[in-house]
Amino acid sequence: IIGFQLGGYISNQRIDYLSVLSYEQQIAFDSLQLQYAYITTLLQEKNCPTILKAMKNNIYQLEIQRKKLEEYVNQDDLEEFQVLKHQYMLAEIRYWLFSQQTSKICKDDVTRILYFYTKYCDDCDIQGAVLDSLKQEFKDQVLIFSLDLDLDETLIHILKEAFVVSSAPSIVIENKTYTGIMNQKTLTEHICSQLDQKPEVC
Repeated sequence: IIGFQLGGYISNQRIDYLSVLSYEQQIAFDSLQLQYAYITTLLQEKNCPTILKAMKNNIYQLEIQRKKLEEYVNQDDLEEFQVLKHQYMLAEIRYWLFSQQTSKICKDDVTRILYFYTKYCDDCDIQGAVLDSLKQEFKDQVLIFSLDLDLDETLIHILKEAFVVSSAPSIVIENKTYTGIMNQKTLTEHICSQLDQKPEVC
């Protein structure tokens, strides 16, 4: 009986802990959404420096929070985490669309990457690590938007069809699709070809 009670206590403690994590993730997401709502009101050429700085920071923070959420989902398939993950995926798409809008007005020197992955995909883990490394090298000159193909979201399905994504991992660089894992050297060459001001890594 004591063992059963202790097991129940530990289980409840874990649920409480995960609920707190879920709540913290929701707050982080709400903050990003409010920031998005604010910077979209500034979309004029005179505000470009402010917009670009805020947008790039928000996309970076969005990706950090998404990775944390992925870890929580892998630890425990709690419904709240799945709902939050869906919200984050939509936010990734929203920022991708917004970044394309800003490029027309602000003429930013940035390469945009859509990264399609799935949960049970060893190559996706490797590709994700390569993209993380490239982000560290290119910093604000590369914007990465990660989308889970396993998620039942209509807009992801639409993007999948639009870019002819047949499997994971797949990468879309400025509207051109590359299927299968890409090594760092090849990706670097593709990114550099899109940039006017080449960083040292090019």
